[in-house]
Amino acid sequence: MKKETISYKQSVDELTEITRLVQLFNDHNNKLNLTINLNKKEYREFLSLDSIMEIVCKKSKLTAADINTASGGDGMMARQICHYISMKRSGKSLEEVGFYFGGKNPSVVYYSRGVVKNLLEMNREFRNKWGEFINLYT
Repeated sequence: MKKETISYKQSVDELTEITRLVQLFNDHNNKLNLTINLNKKEYREFLSLDSIMEIVCKKSKLTAADINTASGGDGMMARQICHYISMKRSGKSLEEVGFYFGGKNPSVVYYSRGVVKNLLEMNREFRNKWGEFINLYT
């Protein structure tokens, strides 16, 4: 059996080429993943608690004070929608969301999330009024 001799330069050149190809492949895949991750991150950053309050105020035609102080009706529902969107898109904790929207405790925010989710699934009137809006921001 004859051994093939490979020069040091040939080995280095081949290894360099292989490394370059692997790097190109990794760069391509990482750029795709990085772009997707950055887009998700940017989207979350754009939905600050202030911006969520602003968009819900516009949709509901209520003021921030109405939403934060309401004990029932449209104001309370708007606040629950704020809680729902905030938990999906702000990256904030239950405590932070509750504090920002009316000084509510975390259990209220958690409960609101469930209420809105159930209404979206079960209540046609609510879904017709709020469904498209909520889906746009979640």
